[in-house]
Amino acid sequence: MTTTITLETHSWPTKIIMRDDFESECGTHKHHGVTEEIVPPNSKRTVHVCQSRTIEFVELPLPPSDAG
Repeated sequence: MTTTITLETHSWPTKIIMRDDFESECGTHKHHGVTEEIVPPNSKRTVHVCQSRTIEFVELPLPPSDAG
């Protein structure tokens, strides 16, 4: 089973942390790992979660304004 999640950011970025812990029933295929992605402000990202994946969302601080 798979669940689709759509993240829509606003004026700040958000970090997505995906942890995979998969092993096939016969034990011949294994995948363990962590993937991190920064989703920029004012954008969308679609991710998928299943029984072997956990996902964490972390709002990051507002980016500094260009005072230049």
